[in-house]
Amino acid sequence: MIDKRRAVKNGRRISERTLAFFTLICGGIGALLGMCLLRHKTKKMKFRVLTALGLIVALIAVIYVVHCHTLDSIYSRLVAG
Repeated sequence: MIDKRRAVKNGRRISERTLAFFTLICGGIGALLGMCLLRHKTKKMKFRVLTALGLIVALIAVIYVVHCHTLDSIYSRLVAG
């Protein structure tokens, strides 16, 4: 929201490198919401691709956490039982 507001007011912007970094590291969910709700960076193919990659990274992280939790739960039941 900050970058979009600054873009509208012709203020000092957040660099594309910084936006790309946080899109990949933080999962891209916020970037996707910003693109859809605020219509921000929607014409930039680079950000469309980075957002998709960020969403894939987030999905892999969620699957990993759920999978590890499930395996730990199964293992603890086997050992206890």
